[in-house]
Amino acid sequence: MTIGEFAQPDTLDHIPGASVQEVATDISLAYNDIDLTRVEDLKERTLQTRAERIRRVNTKYRRSPDMGRLASRQRFVPGRGNIRADIMFIGDMPSGVESVTGPALDGKRQEVVRHLLNGIDCKEDRVYTTYFLKYRTPNGRSMRYIEIEGVRHLIFEEIRIISPKVVVSWGRQTLDALIPGTSLYEAHGKDLSIEGIPYIPMFSPEAVLYNPDAMTDVRKDFQAIHKFV
Repeated sequence: MTIGEFAQPDTLDHIPGASVQEVATDISLAYNDIDLTRVEDLKERTLQTRAERIRRVNTKYRRSPDMGRLASRQRFVPGRGNIRADIMFIGDMPSGVESVTGPALDGKRQEVVRHLLNGIDCKEDRVYTTYFLKYRTPNGRSMRYIEIEGVRHLIFEEIRIISPKVVVSWGRQTLDALIPGTSLYEAHGKDLSIEGIPYIPMFSPEAVLYNPDAMTDVRKDFQAIHKFV
């Protein structure tokens, strides 16, 4: 039975041999069947579109003239994870390990983040991780103004494509690149907004690797995103 079969009668009373309730039920089922098919098709097309848009952002990134020197020396590290994620993590740049292996959030960083996600009952498949700079700077030096300004629009484009429930930045450099002049010590763990999406800056999980005492603050920051998962 299709919706078209019910298009002719002006009212349910014009359909012979069935009660109003029976016809209403059949119509509801017909609509539901069609809607489910369309919804699944739309989801698939949306997923493919998002993946293609992310690829385009990565291409723009590689071609950015402001990334020329880094691109000639370092490996490009794209975002990694679920492109329909609830949580989008943004770090400053790939670690030394990631700049060799390729995937974002690899090595010890991944172990720390996995531990913290377990603490808020969140699985890794609900997360997308990317970096403001997708090339590591020489010796991991701080990001330069020209590098930040050259790709700032691309990270915002990436945020719009993923459209997560919450954006989480790691560390001072990333916060300052996204919202210049904001103090991490004052803003960490607080619910701000970026691109109309809840935004929570945090201490970098990597800080725990160098200072185990920082785990208390990092855990508190992760609790701030618990309500979004």
